[in-house]
Amino acid sequence: MDLIIGVLLISHPVMTMTILPLYIGFWLLFRGIMALGISIQSKSFGVSQWGWMLVSGIATIIFAILILANPVFGGLSIVYMTALAFIMIGLFRLFWGFIKKN
Repeated sequence: MDLIIGVLLISHPVMTMTILPLYIGFWLLFRGIMALGISIQSKSFGVSQWGWMLVSGIATIIFAILILANPVFGGLSIVYMTALAFIMIGLFRLFWGFIKKN
């Protein structure tokens, strides 16, 4: 299935510019909501740095909403917004890794 989708995206670049921002936007929205849930659970377990995880989850959701609200703009700036969102999720995972280790 992935091979078929890849071939379709390469062979139809206009369709790709339309679909890719939506796909990434929804994916980031899901990841941000997941980060929010984990940070709230961390608070209930007494983790002291849960606030930073909450901030990274909220920032990821904001980036996702920006992409979804204007897919044309998202298509043009998807590299930067996606990079920032990945940085936020990466920071979340770093915090989560340090917390789980202790």
